[in-house]
Amino acid sequence: MKKTNKKYFWYGLIAVCLGALNAPVIKHASSSINPVTINFLRFSVSALVTFPFFLYFFKKLTPKNITYSLLSGFTLFFATMGFVNGVNLSTASYVALLLLLSPVTLVFFSIKMTNDKVDRKRFAGFSLAILGAILVVAGPIFLAGNTSIDFYPKATLFIGLTVITYPLAVIFAKKANESRKKLPITSIIFIQTSVIAILSLATGLLTNKIDFTSVSESEISVLTAIAYSGIMVGVLDRSLNVISYEHVGSAVNGGLVYLGLFITLLVSVLVLDESLSLVALVGGVIILLGVAITEHGLPKIHRFNYHHRHH
Repeated sequence: MKKTNKKYFWYGLIAVCLGALNAPVIKHASSSINPVTINFLRFSVSALVTFPFFLYFFKKLTPKNITYSLLSGFTLFFATMGFVNGVNLSTASYVALLLLLSPVTLVFFSIKMTNDKVDRKRFAGFSLAILGAILVVAGPIFLAGNTSIDFYPKATLFIGLTVITYPLAVIFAKKANESRKKLPITSIIFIQTSVIAILSLATGLLTNKIDFTSVSESEISVLTAIAYSGIMVGVLDRSLNVISYEHVGSAVNGGLVYLGLFITLLVSVLVLDESLSLVALVGGVIILLGVAITEHGLPKIHRFNYHHRHH
């Protein structure tokens, strides 16, 4: 495997590690601030951080890459709102089960909307990662005797929205960076996060859910959590994720997403003192094996290398 391909695989792995901490820090912040206000704040932070880059690369704006960036922002807004509402209307385990479909839809949309192709080796690794993720999430539920899982119709619709729109947001961001006059990822993220912040504020004002009083009364750890989500996840994680996806393809990216699920579980065990069952641990090992297969299944010369060699 070529060194450049391996480099972009590691970019994706770093993104996964950064994103794995997002759920615990947002959970901590939500103890003091409501989800709509958190969304507005964290994406506003992301927009502020990337604004200088947007100004610097302003001349690279074209109708095509602006359109794709805006589409990425709109779809990402619906993905985040769907996730927040889905969690509020159901349980964490139910949401996690449904989110297992997200990498699958990413592979499907990538094949339909881009030139992405999944060879046998990467498909085998991706399938193995899916199996491991199912063991991680569903295994403990059934072992605990919870063989019947409650159905939440509204939550299913909201998480279904996330499963569809988040992969589209990633693909649209990639397309904005693929055009003849490429727009750098940081500029794309500024447009994305500005759209989300504006729509979150509008939604909050219309529903009377924006509450800045709770922000001023929050502890420094809560504000730090929002800053982490806005900068490390909203900017750095998202940048590395899109760049990695461009170069390694959807199957490898999907496998890394499942690895992120397992890392989140480990973080919950170490930080939040939650328990880790043996079947979940076995699932994590299977995910690692699947990711290893997809990583070694990368072709020596990836089709994006020529187009993105000056990324």
